[in-house]
Amino acid sequence: MKKHAYRTGKIKTKHHIIKEALPFLNELVKLDCIKLIVPDVINNNSHGNNRMRISTATTNGFDLTFGGAGAQKYHLVCEPSNENREKIDDVIEAVSL
Repeated sequence: MKKHAYRTGKIKTKHHIIKEALPFLNELVKLDCIKLIVPDVINNNSHGNNRMRISTATTNGFDLTFGGAGAQKYHLVCEPSNENREKIDDVIEAVSL
């Protein structure tokens, strides 16, 4: 198996990850449909609740946004189907409880 720089399993780790988002990410990597999760840089100018949501469907999957003391986008690489969107929504809802 080829070793990738800045990658731990299905999560790319080049950028820091907001620790409150880790429960969501740790559950999302368990989905077979998710090939890779790529975090974006943290935007410290954002305020809001610690909530994960799907913000956009892309040609390569979905973009998630986690808001809180900082905000961070996560790019999910997967087939952008309605079935996968429902699976992702179910995981987000289960972790949010």
